[in-house]
Amino acid sequence: MSKRKSIVQAAVVSVALASPMSAMAWVASEFTQIMNNIQLLLVAADSAKSAKAEVSALAVQNKQYAIDIANNAKFGSMPSNASHNQKSEADLLAYAKALTSLYGSLDEQKKMMEARISEARLSGLTWEKYVETVHADARNQNKRAINRMQYEASVLDQVKNDYEAARSFEPMIANAAGTQQSLQVLNKQMNRLVLQNAKMTETIVATMQEQSRAQADAAVTKERTASELTRMSKQEQAVRDRQQAAAKAVLNK
Repeated sequence: MSKRKSIVQAAVVSVALASPMSAMAWVASEFTQIMNNIQLLLVAADSAKSAKAEVSALAVQNKQYAIDIANNAKFGSMPSNASHNQKSEADLLAYAKALTSLYGSLDEQKKMMEARISEARLSGLTWEKYVETVHADARNQNKRAINRMQYEASVLDQVKNDYEAARSFEPMIANAAGTQQSLQVLNKQMNRLVLQNAKMTETIVATMQEQSRAQADAAVTKERTASELTRMSKQEQAVRDRQQAAAKAVLNK
């Protein structure tokens, strides 16, 4: 099985966490969309890496230009755009750092999906049974299952946050030559990926909400059971009191 196919299958499992019925809906009707999502994930990670390399190269060029300006200043006046060039270098370096963070979060999402497919494969269960097991673990308040879903939701949020952070630097380097095309490609891919990730997050949140409802129902049931036991205990005590009173009356005759 190819690595890409494994990642695609992992996504099928990851997004299908809300319930057995919703899982089947995802697998049956959204497989192509999920497949495209994973392809986007891989391509977006490559694009982020490439954009980072281009931006870093531009930063190096700007740094060299600043050195050249400083050397030329020894023989004449400093060019009027010297301070602007230094600021451009700082902006490019900051943007390169943001792209590195984005690449890291995309890679973390890929690992998250690979972990799901690996677990499902090792369990020997069908996709449907595996998803049912995940769903049941959440409903049964399995701490490990709940923590894992919270982690998965946090990874998806991190991808979104890192992308937004990277985009915030774009106006600062809008005039940097050689970056426009790569950034347009990256933005197109990331916008689609973020939308798909939002759907995955909704599914995970739905599972967590269902788990919370199940926990609340269990608490209500426990309270009712305790109340019922108290009532029964009082009734039994009343019966014993009457029996003891009757026995005492017989002995006193």
